[in-house]
Amino acid sequence: MLNLEQVGAYISFLRKKKDWTQVELANLVGVSHQAVSKWERGESLPDIGVLILLSKVFEVSIDNLLLNSIQESSERGVREDNELTFNFDMDNLLELLNNTKIDVNDLLDISPLVKPSKLSEFILSMDISQIPLEKLIRFAPFIQQTVLEEKIKNYNPNEITKDDLVLLAPFISKKVFLIILNDMRMSKELGLEFVDLLIEALNIAPYHMEEELTEIVSIYKDKISWDVLVSLAPFLEQNTLFDLISEKQNEGDLPINKNIFIKLVPFITKEQVRKILFSDYIVFKEISEILMFIPFIDLETLKYLIDGLSTKITKQDLLVLSALLDEDSFKKLMEGTKEEN
Repeated sequence: MLNLEQVGAYISFLRKKKDWTQVELANLVGVSHQAVSKWERGESLPDIGVLILLSKVFEVSIDNLLLNSIQESSERGVREDNELTFNFDMDNLLELLNNTKIDVNDLLDISPLVKPSKLSEFILSMDISQIPLEKLIRFAPFIQQTVLEEKIKNYNPNEITKDDLVLLAPFISKKVFLIILNDMRMSKELGLEFVDLLIEALNIAPYHMEEELTEIVSIYKDKISWDVLVSLAPFLEQNTLFDLISEKQNEGDLPINKNIFIKLVPFITKEQVRKILFSDYIVFKEISEILMFIPFIDLETLKYLIDGLSTKITKQDLLVLSALLDEDSFKKLMEGTKEEN
C-alpha cells in the first residue's frame, strides 16, 4: 500500500535538490502549485499522467517516485539538472526578504514562490525567536534538509512534542531523527512512550533502522506488549522478531494467541513459524483456525496442526483444503493422514 506522506516527502526532496519552487515544478508538469503542495503534504497523489511527467523532469522511474525513500536517495545522491532555465527572477523578492521586517506568516504564504536555496538562506539567517517551532515545521517542505536540521538544533528538546517529531520525520535524516528522539527520551524521561513515538514516526519516515531498533528493543523488551510487538514487526530484523516472540513465551508472559500471531508471521521465516507452532504455545480447535496460516507454513507443519485437532475433518474442510493447496500437496497431505489413521 502506498504511503502518501513518504511519496510526498520524496517529491519535495527531489524538487529541492533541483532548487525549484513549487510554482516552477507545477508549471513544468501543468498543475497548480496548490496541487504540488498537497502532494508534498501527503494529502493527495499525482495522477498517472502527471507521474509520467514527474518521472521525466526528475529523471527517475515511476516506481522510484512511488516506492523509493528519502534516506536511500540521500545516500546515493540525486543527479541535478542545470539545463532547465526559468524566466522567474527572484532577486527582487530576496532583496525584499533581506531588507524588510517580514512576518513569518507572510513568509510562509510566499514559500511556494521562493527557490529552496534562497528561502533556506533566509531561514538560516533568522533568529530562533522569530520562528516558533510550529512555524519551522511548516517550512520543512520548502527548505533544504541541512538548513532544517541546523535550525532544529536550536530548540530545547522539552519543546519538541511527539506530534512535532512525527511531522518532521519525513524531512530529516535518520541520524538527526535519532539524536532528537534520544534527547527527548533523556529530557522527558520517556518510557514505553519512546517506543510508541518511534513506531508512529517509522510509519511515515522511510528510515532503515533494523540495527538501531534491535538495540532499542533490547532496552524495553520487558515492557513491550504483543500489540506493540505487532506494530514493530515490519521494521525489525527477522531473527530479532523471532527471538522476542520466543523470549516472551519462555518467560511465561501472556500467551500469544492466533489473532496476534497471524499478524507476526509475514515478518519471520517459515522455519521460524514452524518452531513456534511445534512448541504448542498456540492451540487450534478447528481447521478453520489453521487455514489462515497456510501461506506461511509447510506441509509437515500443516499436517502436524491438523493431527492435533480435537475435532474430525469434515468433507467441507477437505474441499476448502483442496482449493487452497495445489493438487500434489493435497494428495501428500491426505496420504500422510491416511497412513497415521
